[in-house]
Amino acid sequence: MHIGSSNQKFTYNLNGVELQEVSVERDLGIYIDSSLQPSKHCLEAAKRGNRVLGMIKRNFSFLKEDIVVRLYKQLVRPHLEYAVQAWNPYFAKDKEVLEKVQRRATRMISSLKRVPYYRRLQLLNLTTLELGGYVGT
Repeated sequence: MHIGSSNQKFTYNLNGVELQEVSVERDLGIYIDSSLQPSKHCLEAAKRGNRVLGMIKRNFSFLKEDIVVRLYKQLVRPHLEYAVQAWNPYFAKDKEVLEKVQRRATRMISSLKRVPYYRRLQLLNLTTLELGGYVGT
């Protein structure tokens, strides 16, 4: 991976073997691209969160409010918040990708499907990811 617009992009060898150039690197679960923007990591975190939400939906036939909130806080939200200090999303599109996962989780409660998102958060005693201090500031 070469970082910087004026980087000369040298090729590196290790024991006579040329090292492969990559555009995205994953280290300690955080995706870093050559532009150092968190977009790739936000997409991957949202993908993991949505996967867990799908598993919850498949394995629980009836979801009460308190159960959904507990499962969300314990199984999904950690994927969205993991090492946020290192990759802190600052683009609105990245924050929105993560917020959509929480929107989907709160819509899983049948009695709250038609309730506006911010009202659902109030009723479930949750905060938006951004206001909670977890995603960007």
